[in-house]
Order: sequence, then structure tokens, then C-alpha cells
Amino acid sequence: RVHGDFTMLNRRGWRPPPSSNAAGLVARAKAYAAAKPFRALFLVSMLVAAGYVALVVREWQSIPKSLALLWRAYFWTDTVALRAAMARRWDGKEKRVQLALVLPVTSKGSEASLRARKREEVLVLAVFLKSLSSAVLSGKEGRIDYTVYLGVAADDAVMETAAQWVVDSAMSWLFQGLPITMKIVHYPGGQTLTEMYNHLSVAAYSDDVDYVFNVNDDLTVAFPFAEAMIRPLEHSLVAPGFGTAGLFEKWQGLDLKTRCPMYNMVSRVHLQAFDGLLYDDFFPNYGIDTAICHLYGTFDASFYVLDPHLVNHVNIDGSSQVPTRYVPGEYKIKSQYEARTALLKPALDSALAHYRAKGTFHGFACSRAGPAGFQCTSK
Repeated sequence: RVHGDFTMLNRRGWRPPPSSNAAGLVARAKAYAAAKPFRALFLVSMLVAAGYVALVVREWQSIPKSLALLWRAYFWTDTVALRAAMARRWDGKEKRVQLALVLPVTSKGSEASLRARKREEVLVLAVFLKSLSSAVLSGKEGRIDYTVYLGVAADDAVMETAAQWVVDSAMSWLFQGLPITMKIVHYPGGQTLTEMYNHLSVAAYSDDVDYVFNVNDDLTVAFPFAEAMIRPLEHSLVAPGFGTAGLFEKWQGLDLKTRCPMYNMVSRVHLQAFDGLLYDDFFPNYGIDTAICHLYGTFDASFYVLDPHLVNHVNIDGSSQVPTRYVPGEYKIKSQYEARTALLKPALDSALAHYRAKGTFHGFACSRAGPAGFQCTSK
């Protein structure tokens, strides 16, 4: 269902939404080109079977069933083609999907537990990383490798000291035998939340990841949260990997019906277009989710996944009596979203122009060109 800037999705029985974007349909046709002979042979065989039923057997009542089977076969071959395309590295070699979870952490609220090394009471271990362990355990035979980029500020002495212990505890207590690794990334103190996420996404970009998803230490996720967001990006009508996706969120036991997902996944295409940055740093905190949703909404490529959802606990016991742990910054109004979209959209237009010319995003990259935008190159 299309709602303004985003498209509502359900992972069960997902189908690509209709689009009036002719260029997007052309790009999609190019993305499927590698599987075209296989699909054509398969569909011709199904048509022959349907014709045989109609003309030879004369089982007229079977025609609707035959056509329904043909329609399902079309979507099945579509899925085969797209999964094959996205299971390759940008240089064409097969590989597992590399997902970066960018997670800035702070000692606020857990200082005593960190000093005492009580892992069951440390927010990031007891909430998010524990839920990640359970979610990945349910689908550990899947195609995804997870890397948690743990962000630590230089002015947070308690977390600076305890960061390696947090990583060691997670790897030995929660992640044994799972396709999850962790990396510590240090950044200067006094950063806005947007700057924290961007420091981490740049680190992930340099590691050649396929997807980035921003998270927080008081969230819980459930299987198959990652696949549910990767899938609509793979199937994007504009181009494989083009767009942003997020999960429906529950907060304080209530459905948080925001206009856009509050936590956002992007593919490497986005990182190439914006020099590794996940978010537009014009927005220090509030509004970063709406801004990215609005940007991709102009392409019909902003996806809101209803199932599974994530839960924002605020604190381990779910209470809201926790002081703000990040500088909230100024809330931006709609006109500012529109102005920033006008500045940033050309980078995505350049990415799509490269894709339509080359059939791949490989060889495309943009670099920061001052606060006004990005300078892109295509090889």
C-alpha cells in the first residue's frame, strides 16, 4: 500500500508495488536481463501446458488454475533473477550478504554496571545484542553475515574503558557459533546522533558491506528482521538495491505509527551516492528518518515493513524515566526536508543514470562537495 513517501509492505506474500515510472521499469528489465532466457523458456513451457489443457484435453474449468500457476511461476522466476543479481559482489563474484549494524553506545544509564562488569545489567548487552543473538540464531543458516559497528565517543571515559569488554562478552556469551562479528569505532566527543551514525556508516562503507542498518542499544529485533528489509530493496522497481527500508516500531507497548520508519536500512548504492554517509547531517537528530524517507519517496523506493517489527524499550524495564542520552538538536520542518531533497536528489539521479548505462552500480561513486551536495564520477 502506498502512503505518501513510503510503501507499506508485509513480508508474507510480498509483491512489488505498481509504478508509473517508465525509467524504473526499464531499469528493472535490465536487472532481469541475465535470467531472461531461463524465464522465457519457463513461461513458454507453462503457456504450452495451458494451451494443451484448453485445446486438447478441453478441461475448460482448469484454465483459471493454469493461468494462476503461470502467474505464480512468473513471480518465482522474478525472485530467482533478483536474488541471483543481489547475491553477487559489485564485481560480479558470488558472496554472502554483508550487513552492517551501526550502533553508537554510551555509558549513560549503565555506568555502575559497566564498572562492575555485570553483563546482565548493561543496556547494550542485555537488550539489543541479546535480541540480535536470538534473531540470528533462528535464521543462522541464511545468507547474511552480520557485523556490529560499536561506536564509542572519545569523551565517554567509562565506555572507552569498557568497550573491549562489551565486545568480548557479546562474542563469548551471545554470539558463539553465529555469523556475527563486532568492531569498535572511536569518534570525537560532542557528536550529534547523526554524526555518530555517519562515522559508523563510513567505516562500514570502507569495509565493502552490502547493507547498513542503524540501531540503538535499547531496541529489540526479531527474526527475520534483516531479510524482511533486504528483500524489498532487492526487488526495488527502480533498480536492485535502490531505496530505503525500515521496520514498524512498538514503543512502551504501543504501536508507534510514525509517518516513516525511525530506523533505516540502505544498500551500498546509497553509500556510493553519499560518500559513505547514512544520513544527511543537516539534521542533527530529529528528522533524519523523515528526511531519508522523503528523499527516496520521490522515487517510490521507501519501504515500511510491518512484520516483523522492532520494539523500543527506552530502558531495560521499559520505563520512560531515562534522561535524554544524546543531544536532540532542532526539529526541522517539512519545507527543510523538501529543500534538502532537492539538493541531494541529483546524486541519486546520477547513480541511476550510471546503472542504466552500465547495468551495474560498480564504478559509480560520489564525494562530498561542500554543504550544497556531492560530486559524482562514473567509470
